[in-house]
Amino acid sequence: MKLKRLKLIQFGKFQKKILEFNDITIIVGPNASGKTTILDGVSFLSDVTEKKLDLYKRIETLEITSVSGDVVFNKEPVSFAIKAAISERGNGLSKVYFLNKIKTPKVQINPFPAAVKFNPEIVSLFHVDPSVRRQFVLGYLKTLDPDFVHEWSRYKAIVRNRNLLIKRLSEGLDVKTQIDFWSEKIVPAGITLIEKIGYWTSEIKNKLKESKISLELDLSICSIDEFKNHIENNFNMDKERGYTLVSPHTFDFDIKFNGLSVQEYGSRGQTKLAIVHVIKALCELYHEIFDDYPILLLDDIESELDDKSLAIINELLSEKEQQKIITMLAGRSSQLFADKDILKININE
Repeated sequence: MKLKRLKLIQFGKFQKKILEFNDITIIVGPNASGKTTILDGVSFLSDVTEKKLDLYKRIETLEITSVSGDVVFNKEPVSFAIKAAISERGNGLSKVYFLNKIKTPKVQINPFPAAVKFNPEIVSLFHVDPSVRRQFVLGYLKTLDPDFVHEWSRYKAIVRNRNLLIKRLSEGLDVKTQIDFWSEKIVPAGITLIEKIGYWTSEIKNKLKESKISLELDLSICSIDEFKNHIENNFNMDKERGYTLVSPHTFDFDIKFNGLSVQEYGSRGQTKLAIVHVIKALCELYHEIFDDYPILLLDDIESELDDKSLAIINELLSEKEQQKIITMLAGRSSQLFADKDILKININE
C-alpha cells in the first residue's frame, strides 16, 4: 500500500495542507511545526489512532474536519477520505467514509488503508495503564480483521449495558430480569472475542518466532470456561464490585525477552527492540493476508539515536516494498538513508 497524496482540512494546526509522498519520504522541520500532525493524519486515514488528537479541540468550534488521500493498493489507485465531527454526545468522533468520492459504510471497505507507527513514546507502552496497550493491539487487530471492529463494538455495548444494570441493582432497583437478558447475550459475544484475540495473538507469536532474538508475546485473557463459569455462577461477585469482574475486554499483554518480562525487567533498549519486532510481525502478517504492506510511520526517530538504536531502526527499514514516512528535526542528517532514494519535505516551505 502506497500513499501518493494526503490532504488535511482543519486537522490539528492545519487549516489546509496538501503533501505528496515517495516510497521513502522524510518530513523535516523544527519542533511544534506540525510534523507529527501529518503522521497523525495518515494514522487517521487508516482509522488507527492511539490517542485523542488535537483536532478534537478544533472540531468543537469548526464542527468538521476531513482527511483524504490517493492510495495505491495492489497497483490499483484509490481515492479515500474520512470526514469527522464531534458526535452528538460529545464523547468521540462521528466519522463518514468515502471511497472514490462515494459515501461508503466502513464494513464495505476491505481492505482498509493501513499504517503502523513507531515513535519514542511507544517505548513506555509496557509501563503505562493496560488500557493503552489494549488500544495499541486493538488498532492493529481491526486492521488485520475488519469483522473484529463490529464484534468488539458489539461486546463493549453488551458489557456496558450489563454493568449499568448491575449498578442500578446495587442501588435497590428491580432490574434482575433485564440483567439476565444481557447475561445471556454476553456469553456468545464474549466467546467470539476470546477466540478472535487468541487466534490473532497466536499468529503474531508465530511471526515473532521467525526473528533472530528470543521474543514471546504473552497474552493475559480469561479462558472461555473461566468466562462462562463466572457469568453463569458468580453474579454476586459482580454485584458486589458493581461491574462484570471477568471479561475478555480487559485483556492485557506482555513480551518476554529471553524468557524475562519486558514489563518487569526490560531495559529501554530491550523494550524498543521488542516493540520493533512486534511491529515487523504485524506488517508481515498484514502482507500475508492482503499481499501488500501497511505504510510505516516513523516519528522523531533520531531523538535518542545511538548505535544500538540505529540497528533497531534499521530492522524497521529493511523491507524495501514498504512505504516509509519519517519525521526529523531540521538540520539533522542520517546515515540511515545515505544509500536510499528519498523525497525530503521541509514543512515550513
